[in-house]
Amino acid sequence: MASADGEKEWRALKLIAIVEDADGSNNYAEFQTKSRLKLDAAGYWKYVDGDQYSPPVIPELVESRTHTGLNTNGDEVTITTRGNEVAVNVAKKSAEAWLAQDKKALAIIVDAVPMSKLYLVEDCKSARQAWMALREAYEPTNALTAVTLKGQISSFMCGAGNPVVWRATITERYQRLRRADPNMMSDHEFAKCLVSNMCPGDKWQYCRDLLLDKMSTSEQTGMPLSSAFVIARLQQEESTKGIFATAGSSTRKTRNDVREDESRWRRCRKRAFCSAWF
Repeated sequence: MASADGEKEWRALKLIAIVEDADGSNNYAEFQTKSRLKLDAAGYWKYVDGDQYSPPVIPELVESRTHTGLNTNGDEVTITTRGNEVAVNVAKKSAEAWLAQDKKALAIIVDAVPMSKLYLVEDCKSARQAWMALREAYEPTNALTAVTLKGQISSFMCGAGNPVVWRATITERYQRLRRADPNMMSDHEFAKCLVSNMCPGDKWQYCRDLLLDKMSTSEQTGMPLSSAFVIARLQQEESTKGIFATAGSSTRKTRNDVREDESRWRRCRKRAFCSAWF
């Protein structure tokens, strides 16, 4: 009964699936963190990495050999060179339990890999091999993506454009950055970026001055300013002034302008760099 329960338990263990967007971004950083914690809690992380990772060592097989020849007296003699078959069999037997759990950990990890990337792990013989294969495939790409996105966010000024579109766009980029590398830009850094890059128009002076004062206070007190606070304040200002992404006036974009912006942004996302936006 206990064996059946254990079998049912590991088959029910599901890691967050690795998801790749059309623009090449992915959630590997989230997968890596959550999967490590989940595997550790379920007792499988020790078959992948960590302080308890200690795979069994099975010696390379050296077979016993029998040689027949003549000795110094010319007599035929048979000499047997002992191999290590016994030691290998003992090592394999003692490793069976560990290897069985390793196979389960491997299956759990592979189950989270998208069909298009199964080639990364299909030849892996252990959970550790699969984990390392995914890390080697995703981390370099995500690092480059994160650096690019951070540069885009830092230089993306609201200017005279529609502030609603700007806020939504820069927030979406930060969400993508967090997915690529959650440590590349802290929430406090993003909050400062929002305040520094927001609309410079006179009509936004009160909101901007208030946020600048909040940012200064947070740095003096060591209490980080959250992006959620800044975004909420911007949304409040947008509501008060009646500014919407689809509103049109001499200072606000028309519906056609917004659709053109959205189309232009989609084209930009397909390219590594779009000078018209940055």
